[in-house]
Amino acid sequence: MVDFLQKIAARYDLKYQNSREGDSASGYIGMYPATMKETSSPRTLGVHLWATCENAEEEPVLAGFLSSLAAASDGAMTSVGWSGDNADRFGAVSLVFRNLKGEEESTELFLTNTLGRLRTFLEEHHFIAKCGLCAGTENVGVYLVDGLYGVSHCRACNENWLQEVKEAANVVRLSPAEWAKGIFGSLLGAFFGVIIWMVVHRAGYTAAICGLLIAGGSINGFAKRVKKQNMASVCVQIFIFIAACIFAEMFCLVIDLREAWSAEHPGLTFLQVAYNVPYLLWEVPEVGIQVLGNLFVGMFFGGLASYGMFRKAWFSSQHGVSCTEMVSPRT
Repeated sequence: MVDFLQKIAARYDLKYQNSREGDSASGYIGMYPATMKETSSPRTLGVHLWATCENAEEEPVLAGFLSSLAAASDGAMTSVGWSGDNADRFGAVSLVFRNLKGEEESTELFLTNTLGRLRTFLEEHHFIAKCGLCAGTENVGVYLVDGLYGVSHCRACNENWLQEVKEAANVVRLSPAEWAKGIFGSLLGAFFGVIIWMVVHRAGYTAAICGLLIAGGSINGFAKRVKKQNMASVCVQIFIFIAACIFAEMFCLVIDLREAWSAEHPGLTFLQVAYNVPYLLWEVPEVGIQVLGNLFVGMFFGGLASYGMFRKAWFSSQHGVSCTEMVSPRT
């Protein structure tokens, strides 16, 4: 659908953007701020136009028109609606189009025709563009929040709104009970990864690749017990991941040393071996290099494989903080 969306963006002079959340295009359809976003599963394209009508009697007329569009689409439109606000009659016209593989050309023609009809209807019924916050008509632009969804704001309101959201994100607090549950869940999830690390090591394989399991366990263990995040909670999860990797590697080293020294020193306890590990790492560079190498591999694979999860946790703690101007406002 990427080529399809790029063609539509070029046709309407929209700004095309590729991001981790999916491809999108933002700009104006006529005088109306609009965004388009594609999904790969199922293959659909969502279209949103922001408009306002001063006359409340036009809303049911718009609803009837949208229903007629859906009825005439022969299944090409999976949903259509008007999310209007009864207070100021501001809202977004939302349309979702199927895009079956191999039918991009016919879908593009249908979408172009539908958007043309919608634009004509809105203009004939005196719908105008307004800010979604203050209902003003000056400097109304399209902004992308967190790279996830578009909003229609005027520039002044967007700056004020973004500042308020940042302040709210900074004061997200977890209660002592939430911290306890989250840390316990993170430790428990990381512990399972440590167990697998040690099992793989005893089996004679490179156990450091299990760092990805420790990272996943640390993140998911916290998230399953506490739904909200802040910067401190993300840092705690990363700390637990790193500490668990170090513990797993040290534990495996102590087991190996105890086995190697047991013939010469019968009765050597686990704690006695552990007590001598720092001295061994300092005095025998080869052992230290091997341990550091294993830790590097474990943290590398853990960080690489869980990057998306860590990033998701970070963005959930900073939800609404990023708001990018996609297209300059029109006066």
